[in-house]
Amino acid sequence: MEGQHYRKRSRQNNKDQVRKDFATTVFSKELVLNVFSFLSSRDLIQCAAVSTEWYRLANDEMLWKPLFYQRFRDPLLLEDKRSKFHYARRSSVTRYHGSWKTKYRIHHNWLLENESNLKFSLRSTECSNNAYITFLKFIEGSVNCLVAGYSNGGFTVWEISGSSFKELKSKESVNYCPLEEDNDKIISVAMDYPMIIICSERMKLSVFYIRTSLSLKFVYCLQNPIECSFIVLDIKKHSSNRKEDTWQAIVCFGISAGGGLAPSVGIQELVLSRNKLLSSRYEYAFDYMLSNLTAIPSEQITAMSYAPPFLITAHANNTMKQYIVQVNDHALDVSFVRKLYGHTFKVDALAIDASRRRLVSGDRSGIRVWDLAKRRECQVLLEAHKDQSSMSELPDLHMETLGFDEDKIIAVISTIDQTFVRLWSFNSL
Repeated sequence: MEGQHYRKRSRQNNKDQVRKDFATTVFSKELVLNVFSFLSSRDLIQCAAVSTEWYRLANDEMLWKPLFYQRFRDPLLLEDKRSKFHYARRSSVTRYHGSWKTKYRIHHNWLLENESNLKFSLRSTECSNNAYITFLKFIEGSVNCLVAGYSNGGFTVWEISGSSFKELKSKESVNYCPLEEDNDKIISVAMDYPMIIICSERMKLSVFYIRTSLSLKFVYCLQNPIECSFIVLDIKKHSSNRKEDTWQAIVCFGISAGGGLAPSVGIQELVLSRNKLLSSRYEYAFDYMLSNLTAIPSEQITAMSYAPPFLITAHANNTMKQYIVQVNDHALDVSFVRKLYGHTFKVDALAIDASRRRLVSGDRSGIRVWDLAKRRECQVLLEAHKDQSSMSELPDLHMETLGFDEDKIIAVISTIDQTFVRLWSFNSL
């Protein structure tokens, strides 16, 4: 009888008990966040599924910011502060509306190769129907832009808008068509709004200024006397003591040295105002002597990309070379650093983000992502085709140009029967 009475009392006590959520009724928010700060990203995601209040707490930015720095921050911050190259600030969440969790997720997707891709078409309203895109560059800034160069020597600038992967839209803002189409196709473009510089296949450099009315003003034209195997451009606002605004343009070009020297690179600096060329200077780099002259064709440059202080060239033997470029008031220098190995096909296109020390390279098999701060093989491989590993032979595919930012890679790809734009997004999962 006593045992039965005890069990009845125990059941009655259990009914009187009230479950309390320590995160909302017992502990303060500061104490809960302190407890949550010891959890991993996986643990926080599980906590966020408990309730609405736990979701709010587990997504607090003060939890995800240290997690981001712990996993993704490398020793580059100290290097950035003492470096003579003045790298841009790298860890900002402005573009993600202050969300460190979103930034963490995107970087996580980069490392795990989690991406979605999209194809879309771009067409100019004024260029000839016979013209096709020969160069495309994505430019990130206060206004994100795509700049396309055409086979007839013209170019178009589109403004790219949209806060998410599925909302991306393009709007044509500037268009240039040459009066006489002479099939001198555009091979390189650079822009620092409102200045844009283009280079044609015949090594003709042209500089334009975009007026507030979105009309173009011709600034300068230069016919490069040197026979170049490849060329890339960069332009940015130049700090000077002049009263008028000035821009610094860097022209990087491949050269065939001859005399048994391996093909190498040269650079030219142009200082421009919105009305004229102010100054110019050159510098060259010669890597090494080739012991066998028959090796010269395999060393020919197939792609090039420049983002100060990095200059990367790709070669017909599936390798890449890394250079360091120094440009200041007293010196203009380019020096060879090392070779990069890892591609099994000829590299078609390259892109660099200097502030993150990240290189993206593309061949017919797909995209490779490299960490220029670490001497090791590529970090990430994104295959160009579905079920690629089961293919006996890859389809004929050529990557014309590459561009990328923190959460996406964009490429112009040509096949036998079409040319299209492809986007890999790391912010859509």
